[in-house]
Amino acid sequence: MLCHMNSEMQHLPLAITSTHQKRNIRRIPRCSSSCVQLLLTALLAPPIVAGVTYILQHTGALMPLYLWGFILMLSVVMMALYPVCIAPLFNKYSPLPEGTLR
Repeated sequence: MLCHMNSEMQHLPLAITSTHQKRNIRRIPRCSSSCVQLLLTALLAPPIVAGVTYILQHTGALMPLYLWGFILMLSVVMMALYPVCIAPLFNKYSPLPEGTLR
């Protein structure tokens, strides 16, 4: 996490006002995007690491099966949560206007 923060701080002065207008997606400035990314990492990483650690410490011969099941469930939950909860924090989506693309 510290390496990520260092990398973001090095690129911050050049990217504070960057916006993305292609494909009708309006992005938030990189500064606040990085802050949201760090907050999400701080909220989501500890429970995931704790779950993996618990499985590694408290399961025996079936550890690979339990770990596989945990990662599978985590993937399914994240696939459901990402488009609804996480993606709107970084991008603002609007419907395409009527025209040749539709």
